[in-house]
Amino acid sequence: MRALFEVGLSAALFALPPHSILAWWRPLTLVLRMWPRLLGRFAPSSLVHGGPLGDGCGKICEVAAAYILWIFLRGGTSELPVVIWPSQEGSIISSTYTWLLVGVFCVLTNGVLKLWSFYTCKRGDHEGVHDVIHSSIGRCLSWQEHGKLMLLAMLNATCEEISSRGFWKAEFFRCSSESLWYANLGQAVTFGWWHYYGIPSGWTGVGLTFVYGGILGMLQDYCHGALFIPIAAHTVADYFIFAVIARQKIAKES
Repeated sequence: MRALFEVGLSAALFALPPHSILAWWRPLTLVLRMWPRLLGRFAPSSLVHGGPLGDGCGKICEVAAAYILWIFLRGGTSELPVVIWPSQEGSIISSTYTWLLVGVFCVLTNGVLKLWSFYTCKRGDHEGVHDVIHSSIGRCLSWQEHGKLMLLAMLNATCEEISSRGFWKAEFFRCSSESLWYANLGQAVTFGWWHYYGIPSGWTGVGLTFVYGGILGMLQDYCHGALFIPIAAHTVADYFIFAVIARQKIAKES
């Protein structure tokens, strides 16, 4: 089943116009993820089994592949579509309303995740997450473990936002005669599809992450294309998944 979804995603990306770098993004990512084989026994096990980042730190490889393709096929770094911090004076990031909006969004997101966890019998299909948290089941997390999970959540969120709301959205924008609505829809569909094996998982997970990805895309637009706010919101959700949802699910199965 995993192979079917891999083929489906790759085929969908190849269906884009030939000039789109997304057509080559997945194949190059798979090549980059082979780096542990080159190092053999010298490859650090913590990176080979990358936890929520996937085997071989696959999500970092996705970001690297996107940058490589953009630089070499788009002719340089002058127009990279990834902006973390907005450049406008009087940034909306300093607005109390913005952070209130993000806070409400985070609460609603965590509430939906809690409902999904309560009403389904699935723990999610992200084995990397399970490997990271398995040793903490049945006890409280230490401060060091909280810090580790927060760092992993931030790194995971940053990689997914750069790939999805950064490169994917920019490419869908280019391929749709610069339609912002189509670009956001395209990245949200791809983002949802990619989370069939995740937390939440299955078709319910696809639907939830599709909506979630669309809202994050709108947050990015609200922030004039900057990714700082989407990364912050995404980090909170991932931390809640790692520290609460996944641990509770595994504890119930133990």
